[in-house]
Amino acid sequence: MRRIFLCSVIMTFCLATPAFSQFVVSDPALTQLSQITWAKELKQAYEQFKVLDNSRNILTESLDLYRKVSGLIQNSKMVLNVLKLQGEMLKISATECSRTDIYTQEGYNAYTKVLNDIMEESITSFDLLRTIISPDLKMTDGERLKIIIDLDAKLRAQQDKLLDERARFNTVNDAIKRIAALKSDKS
Repeated sequence: MRRIFLCSVIMTFCLATPAFSQFVVSDPALTQLSQITWAKELKQAYEQFKVLDNSRNILTESLDLYRKVSGLIQNSKMVLNVLKLQGEMLKISATECSRTDIYTQEGYNAYTKVLNDIMEESITSFDLLRTIISPDLKMTDGERLKIIIDLDAKLRAQQDKLLDERARFNTVNDAIKRIAALKSDKS
Protein backbone atom coordinates (compact mmCIF):
# COMPACT_ATOMS: atom_id res chain seq x y z
CA MET A 1 0.00 0.00 0.00
CA ARG A 2 2.83 2.17 0.67
CA ARG A 3 4.11 1.62 -2.77
CA ILE A 4 0.81 2.50 -4.29
CA PHE A 5 0.53 5.58 -2.17
CA LEU A 6 4.04 6.66 -3.01
CA CYS A 7 3.45 6.02 -6.69
CA SER A 8 0.22 7.95 -6.66
CA VAL A 9 1.88 10.91 -4.93
CA ILE A 10 4.71 10.93 -7.44
CA MET A 11 2.24 10.68 -10.29
CA THR A 12 0.22 13.55 -8.86
CA PHE A 13 3.29 15.79 -8.74
CA CYS A 14 4.30 14.82 -12.24
CA LEU A 15 0.90 15.47 -13.67
CA ALA A 16 0.20 18.58 -11.58
CA THR A 17 3.37 20.49 -12.57
CA PRO A 18 3.16 22.40 -15.84
CA ALA A 19 5.21 21.23 -18.78
CA PHE A 20 7.78 23.77 -20.07
CA SER A 21 8.98 22.07 -23.17
CA GLN A 22 8.27 23.26 -26.71
CA PHE A 23 8.29 21.48 -29.96
CA VAL A 24 10.36 23.03 -32.79
CA VAL A 25 8.12 23.69 -35.73
CA SER A 26 9.94 24.23 -38.99
CA ASP A 27 8.16 25.46 -42.08
CA PRO A 28 10.65 25.49 -44.98
CA ALA A 29 8.35 27.46 -47.30
CA LEU A 30 7.81 30.25 -44.73
CA THR A 31 11.53 30.35 -43.91
CA GLN A 32 12.40 30.72 -47.61
CA LEU A 33 9.77 33.45 -48.03
CA SER A 34 11.16 35.33 -45.00
CA GLN A 35 14.70 35.17 -46.42
CA ILE A 36 13.54 36.48 -49.81
CA THR A 37 11.59 39.32 -48.15
CA TRP A 38 14.58 40.19 -45.97
CA ALA A 39 16.88 40.27 -49.02
CA LYS A 40 14.47 42.57 -50.89
CA GLU A 41 14.22 44.92 -47.89
CA LEU A 42 18.00 44.95 -47.55
CA LYS A 43 18.40 45.81 -51.25
CA GLN A 44 15.77 48.57 -50.94
CA ALA A 45 17.54 49.99 -47.85
CA TYR A 46 20.84 49.99 -49.79
CA GLU A 47 19.21 51.88 -52.67
CA GLN A 48 17.76 54.43 -50.24
CA PHE A 49 21.20 54.81 -48.65
CA LYS A 50 22.73 55.53 -52.09
CA VAL A 51 20.07 58.19 -52.76
CA LEU A 52 20.68 59.78 -49.35
CA ASP A 53 24.45 59.71 -49.94
CA ASN A 54 24.00 61.42 -53.31
CA SER A 55 21.75 64.03 -51.68
CA ARG A 56 24.37 64.62 -48.99
CA ASN A 57 27.06 65.10 -51.65
CA ILE A 58 24.88 67.57 -53.55
CA LEU A 59 24.13 69.50 -50.35
CA THR A 60 27.84 69.58 -49.46
CA GLU A 61 28.70 70.94 -52.90
CA SER A 62 25.92 73.53 -52.62
CA LEU A 63 27.18 74.59 -49.21
CA ASP A 64 30.74 74.93 -50.53
CA LEU A 65 29.47 77.01 -53.44
CA TYR A 66 27.46 79.19 -51.03
CA ARG A 67 30.58 79.72 -48.91
CA LYS A 68 32.57 80.75 -51.96
CA VAL A 69 29.86 83.11 -53.17
CA SER A 70 29.40 84.53 -49.67
CA GLY A 71 33.15 85.10 -49.37
CA LEU A 72 33.21 86.70 -52.81
CA ILE A 73 30.33 89.01 -51.88
CA GLN A 74 32.04 90.02 -48.63
CA ASN A 75 35.31 90.63 -50.46
CA SER A 76 33.49 92.62 -53.14
CA LYS A 77 31.75 94.82 -50.56
CA MET A 78 35.01 95.53 -48.79
CA VAL A 79 36.78 96.25 -52.09
CA LEU A 80 33.95 98.62 -53.00
CA ASN A 81 34.33 100.40 -49.66
CA VAL A 82 38.10 100.71 -50.15
CA LEU A 83 37.64 102.04 -53.69
CA LYS A 84 34.97 104.49 -52.54
CA LEU A 85 37.31 105.73 -49.81
CA GLN A 86 40.13 106.05 -52.34
CA GLY A 87 37.84 108.09 -54.60
CA GLU A 88 36.87 110.41 -51.75
CA MET A 89 40.53 110.96 -50.92
CA LEU A 90 41.36 111.72 -54.55
CA LYS A 91 38.49 114.19 -54.74
CA ILE A 92 39.64 116.00 -51.60
CA SER A 93 43.23 116.08 -52.84
CA ALA A 94 42.21 117.39 -56.25
CA THR A 95 40.12 120.13 -54.63
CA GLU A 96 42.90 121.07 -52.24
CA CYS A 97 45.60 121.10 -54.92
CA SER A 98 43.59 123.50 -57.07
CA ARG A 99 42.84 126.09 -54.35
CA THR A 100 43.20 129.74 -55.23
CA ASP A 101 42.60 131.25 -51.80
CA ILE A 102 46.19 130.90 -50.57
CA TYR A 103 48.23 133.68 -49.02
CA THR A 104 51.72 132.18 -48.78
CA GLN A 105 53.11 130.12 -51.61
CA GLU A 106 55.71 128.37 -49.41
CA GLY A 107 53.04 127.17 -46.95
CA TYR A 108 50.85 126.00 -49.80
CA ASN A 109 53.78 124.15 -51.43
CA ALA A 110 54.52 122.36 -48.13
CA TYR A 111 50.81 121.56 -47.79
CA THR A 112 50.54 120.09 -51.30
CA LYS A 113 53.73 118.06 -50.70
CA VAL A 114 52.13 116.50 -47.60
CA LEU A 115 48.96 115.79 -49.62
CA ASN A 116 51.02 114.16 -52.38
CA ASP A 117 52.83 111.98 -49.84
CA ILE A 118 49.53 110.84 -48.35
CA MET A 119 48.13 110.08 -51.80
CA GLU A 120 51.27 108.12 -52.78
CA GLU A 121 50.77 105.93 -49.71
CA SER A 122 47.15 105.50 -50.66
CA ILE A 123 48.08 104.52 -54.24
CA THR A 124 50.48 101.91 -52.83
CA SER A 125 47.53 100.50 -50.87
CA PHE A 126 45.46 100.54 -54.07
CA ASP A 127 48.17 98.57 -55.92
CA LEU A 128 48.24 96.04 -53.09
CA LEU A 129 44.45 95.76 -53.29
CA ARG A 130 44.64 95.12 -57.01
CA THR A 131 47.18 92.33 -56.38
CA ILE A 132 45.07 90.77 -53.64
CA ILE A 133 41.90 90.52 -55.71
CA SER A 134 43.79 88.96 -58.61
CA PRO A 135 42.56 85.39 -59.21
CA ASP A 136 46.16 84.31 -59.87
CA LEU A 137 47.04 84.84 -56.20
CA LYS A 138 46.43 81.66 -54.22
CA MET A 139 44.63 82.81 -51.04
CA THR A 140 41.54 81.79 -49.19
CA ASP A 141 38.63 84.22 -49.05
CA GLY A 142 39.25 84.69 -45.34
CA GLU A 143 42.88 85.70 -45.93
CA ARG A 144 41.84 88.11 -48.67
CA LEU A 145 39.13 89.62 -46.48
CA LYS A 146 41.56 90.11 -43.59
CA ILE A 147 44.04 91.95 -45.81
CA ILE A 148 41.27 94.05 -47.38
CA ILE A 149 39.99 95.00 -43.91
CA ASP A 150 43.52 95.99 -42.91
CA LEU A 151 43.81 98.08 -46.09
CA ASP A 152 40.47 99.71 -45.32
CA ALA A 153 41.68 100.65 -41.84
CA LYS A 154 44.95 101.99 -43.27
CA LEU A 155 43.12 104.07 -45.87
CA ARG A 156 40.77 105.45 -43.21
CA ALA A 157 43.80 106.51 -41.18
CA GLN A 158 45.27 108.16 -44.28
CA GLN A 159 41.98 109.93 -44.94
CA ASP A 160 41.92 111.18 -41.35
CA LYS A 161 45.48 112.42 -41.81
CA LEU A 162 44.45 114.16 -45.04
CA LEU A 163 41.49 115.84 -43.33
CA ASP A 164 43.67 116.87 -40.39
CA GLU A 165 46.21 118.44 -42.74
CA ARG A 166 43.41 120.28 -44.55
CA ALA A 167 42.05 121.60 -41.26
CA ARG A 168 45.54 122.66 -40.16
CA PHE A 169 46.21 124.42 -43.46
CA ASN A 170 42.80 126.13 -43.35
CA THR A 171 43.51 127.37 -39.82
CA VAL A 172 46.93 128.75 -40.80
CA ASN A 173 45.63 130.20 -44.06
CA ASP A 174 42.68 131.88 -42.30
CA ALA A 175 45.03 133.30 -39.66
CA ILE A 176 47.27 134.75 -42.37
CA LYS A 177 44.19 136.22 -44.10
CA ARG A 178 43.15 137.94 -40.85
CA ILE A 179 46.65 139.24 -40.23
CA ALA A 180 46.79 140.58 -43.79
CA ALA A 181 43.36 142.15 -43.34
CA LEU A 182 44.45 143.80 -40.08
CA LYS A 183 47.61 145.15 -41.71
CA SER A 184 45.62 146.58 -44.60
CA ASP A 185 43.14 148.23 -42.18
CA LYS A 186 45.98 149.98 -40.31
CA SER A 187 47.44 151.38 -43.51
